[in-house]
Amino acid sequence: MLRASCLYCGAPLRPEDVEAAVRSAEPAPEAAPGGDRLLVIADLGAVELGIAAEALSASAFDVQQWARRGNLHLHRIAPRDVARAEAERLTRAGLPAHLVSEAAVRAAANPRVATAGALAGSSLRLRLDQEERRLGAEDLLLVVRGPIRREYTGPRPQVRWGVFQVAGYFGLPGLEFGAATLEPGYRFHLHTRQELCPLEVDPASFEFGPTPGVALSSEQRLTAWLAEVMSGLPVDHSFKRQTPALAPAQTVGGPLAAVEALSRREPGSGEPGVKVLDNLTQFRFYSAWRGLLERQRAGLTGASDPVLP
Repeated sequence: MLRASCLYCGAPLRPEDVEAAVRSAEPAPEAAPGGDRLLVIADLGAVELGIAAEALSASAFDVQQWARRGNLHLHRIAPRDVARAEAERLTRAGLPAHLVSEAAVRAAANPRVATAGALAGSSLRLRLDQEERRLGAEDLLLVVRGPIRREYTGPRPQVRWGVFQVAGYFGLPGLEFGAATLEPGYRFHLHTRQELCPLEVDPASFEFGPTPGVALSSEQRLTAWLAEVMSGLPVDHSFKRQTPALAPAQTVGGPLAAVEALSRREPGSGEPGVKVLDNLTQFRFYSAWRGLLERQRAGLTGASDPVLP
């Protein structure tokens, strides 16, 4: 997990140090003659713990922890020939393995964002950039949902009240109070049968239609809507058990944009600005391969579909 502060003393790291760590955490490209790399995904829920541990050359404890994060375990990403050989080896050892194109996953990790919507009977009406979509159970394949962790990197904005504000004005040390923190976010990805890229819903920036008498949070309301629409279709919430991999956040609107504007330092001040890290990129990558694998299981792959059989 990448952190925005020192593991030992808690002091904030310099932005350039964090960015260097993020770059070093990205997998190095490997040459793959004849094509791109493949993800090797092991199905830990299909076999006994001992069989999976032996096939993966791992301890039973490690495999148990992986299974708790979700039975579908991303084992490795490797060149095509290496990945195929590894999948065949796992299968011979009794552990089912699936192959998914990395290029397809990265393409599918660019969701279309829904900005507003409403529940219309047994279907969900969503507003996208240039169109409106109406989704029923027959259109949906899978819902992936998960928390988005957010942290600051660099000096955190400080909040002062009352006597602390006066003391800070006179330069008294140690009286800055209430380091600002970021609220965690959440995302829903709706994978449809018609498209490889999911539809993304951010409860914090989603505009709901009028629903009188409902006292639910945005996340609870979306969960209730999907429970009515999905009608027993699979919902993957295993991402909440994944170890967060933080990276520089993309440009966002709403409260985060205001925070970034308020915390930005003046040019030439010599002080680094505050940046936001989150694990949204990690969530989108996870959701992409999870959705493509579900298409594979549902028999929706074809000649024009980049998911491998």
